[in-house]
Amino acid sequence: MHVSTAFNFSKKLEERGYLRFYKKEEDRRNTYVSVTDEGEKLILEMNENYYRTEHGVLEGSLPIKDLYGKFPELLEVMSVVRNIYGDDFMEIFERGFDNLEKTFDEKGVNSTKTEASKVESVL
Repeated sequence: MHVSTAFNFSKKLEERGYLRFYKKEEDRRNTYVSVTDEGEKLILEMNENYYRTEHGVLEGSLPIKDLYGKFPELLEVMSVVRNIYGDDFMEIFERGFDNLEKTFDEKGVNSTKTEASKVESVL
């Protein structure tokens, strides 16, 4: 993650009360970050709920990370998803995106209500 992206993300967490930024009196050049009590509660809650959800894509990607030292690219993830959920799932998934593209015109505005209802039924 680029430093500016991490900083902007951290600022949003600060706005929500999960992080606190501060500078040390002896060295004002660096900005330090600490987790607030609210942030700690959120982390603990996330950890508690982590194992309550399925992580099929992550678990399917781990052998690739182990082999190459990094997680797969999007096309590689799609291959993993295809292996987990099958070709039928991927066809429905891709058809949903195709229908979504047809629903919107070049300006990104909904073309017709009937087309939108078709997309909802496919997705």
